[in-house]
Amino acid sequence: MTDAVVSGFLAGLSEKGRMSIEPWSLENILLPRSVSSMPGQRSPISYQQGFFEALEDPTVEVIVLMTSSQVGKSELLSTVSLYYMVEDPSRILFIQPKDDAANEFKSERLDPIIEESPTIRDHLAGYFKNKSMDQTGYMAFPGGHIDFKGANSPTNLAGKPMRILLMDEIDRYPGSIGGEGDPVTIAMARTKTERSRKIVLCSTPKDLNRSRIHALFKQTDQRRRFVTCEECDGEQTLKFDFDETRVQETKEHGVCYFCEVCGAQWTQSQLRRMEQRGEWKATAVGRKGWAGFHISELYSPFSSLEKILADWRAAKDDTAQEQAFVNTTLGEPFEGKLFQRTSLDSLKDRREDIDFNKLPPGCLAVTGSLDLQGDRAEVMHMGHGIGGEKWVLDITRIYGDPKSQGLWSRVTSQLNRRFVHESGNEMFVEAACLDAGFLTQTVVDYVTYAREQRMNVYAIVGRSGQGRPLWTATRSPGAPGKLWAIGIDEGKTGLMMSFAVKEPGPGYVHISRKIEDDMCEQFLAEQCEVSVNKFGAETRTWVNPKKRRNEALDLAVYAEAAFALLGLDLEQRMEMIYSEPVPKVDIAAIARQMKGER
Repeated sequence: MTDAVVSGFLAGLSEKGRMSIEPWSLENILLPRSVSSMPGQRSPISYQQGFFEALEDPTVEVIVLMTSSQVGKSELLSTVSLYYMVEDPSRILFIQPKDDAANEFKSERLDPIIEESPTIRDHLAGYFKNKSMDQTGYMAFPGGHIDFKGANSPTNLAGKPMRILLMDEIDRYPGSIGGEGDPVTIAMARTKTERSRKIVLCSTPKDLNRSRIHALFKQTDQRRRFVTCEECDGEQTLKFDFDETRVQETKEHGVCYFCEVCGAQWTQSQLRRMEQRGEWKATAVGRKGWAGFHISELYSPFSSLEKILADWRAAKDDTAQEQAFVNTTLGEPFEGKLFQRTSLDSLKDRREDIDFNKLPPGCLAVTGSLDLQGDRAEVMHMGHGIGGEKWVLDITRIYGDPKSQGLWSRVTSQLNRRFVHESGNEMFVEAACLDAGFLTQTVVDYVTYAREQRMNVYAIVGRSGQGRPLWTATRSPGAPGKLWAIGIDEGKTGLMMSFAVKEPGPGYVHISRKIEDDMCEQFLAEQCEVSVNKFGAETRTWVNPKKRRNEALDLAVYAEAAFALLGLDLEQRMEMIYSEPVPKVDIAAIARQMKGER
């Protein structure tokens, strides 16, 4: 045996005499057609080697992989799982977003590879023959076992210690489970007592403000794949510029990549050759024992520059498709917003004449709201239509002592106001929410009186907090003297999304010309801030940084809450008015508009 052969053999062994992951997988894993576009003996993928080396590095405990699609992530996770089942038997916990996804990974990816690979199949033959055991997502083998679980239940994540923790698609995990906290944190706690633990956290990212994998990647040494230009020796990472300067279509060579140092054109074959000689380099100083990797479809042997450019051209100018491209092709978080913030000028410009004696055909219900201040009460009337279309009809300021009978008499007149629909039908305020956060007992006393007069009004208090429903009553509202909580954050988010809809129709907010400039300003007084903890779980908070007046915003939320309480079937109401079918609403189109998409 030559010295070269001996040294090559020894290079494939770990410190304890086991083969390293890459040579072991190339020798033992056969990929069936059902799981790979490149069936047969597993072929090396150049950029995966750095990941395997990090797994075998005794100084690395946590590996974060932020990736696009089409880079062989599922194959990589299968390889790692099988290595720790056969070559380095361990206690393994493999977590997907939900139980069915975890079981699907086992049955549709891992099991077929085992059945296709003779050495692995023979090693595990006696340990997964029982199909009923297969379906539990649990497999035992000599020296360990592997559990496939979903991140949707705290009981799945808590339990006995595990040496190997594999967590896939963590950006799809819930922010908190069962009131017990972040699922990534809970699962990682199961490895604390293991001296040679390995934690692998993988995902395609989503929104920048909501991406758990991006937040974790930022805590690592942020390794990126550098390639060297064959023309100028310039080192660089592969990037995609949305103005198509980096990846361009040329007449001579088709779609090429342009070197950022010298501008040389790289054909697809040249790029592939340079990528295979690429090198992982840390670009940051991260937490001790944490290694991070980012890889995009630009590096992938399963994709091409031509496909990537075509995908971009199909996606651009559509925010939802642009996000999908950034997330799944580039493996980057999308720096979009929860919704496109509306400018004050655009809000003022949308004001229109609305005849209260001839409300528009689509305005099928009217609700009211009240906000009480030290020297006045403010009352809003809002119309409601199919698909979330709204009409801010007016806001009336009633000045006076908020404890005086005179002020409340005028409030009563406003809440009993009548309107006329275009069809000739009379309309009235079907429900109203009155803010009792100030002078609570005064408001409650008025509501008690008003309900005795058969007015459908409710004393409410606004409650902030992410995830709190717009209306949180758990039993039939209406008992005199009772306060009802309104989830104002949910209401503000919904209103801002509606303001982003540009054209009249479902989701759009019409504003009457009676609404003054300062009231338009109040609609936009607050903004949504998103904070992300170190594990990527987000918290949204509505804040008023400049302490602007925001009564109009509150009134709109309360009027919308009153409508939600009614539970009306507006399509049925329109059919009753006009005796003809109502056109179906394109909910998907409305959602796109609400997010500021075209």
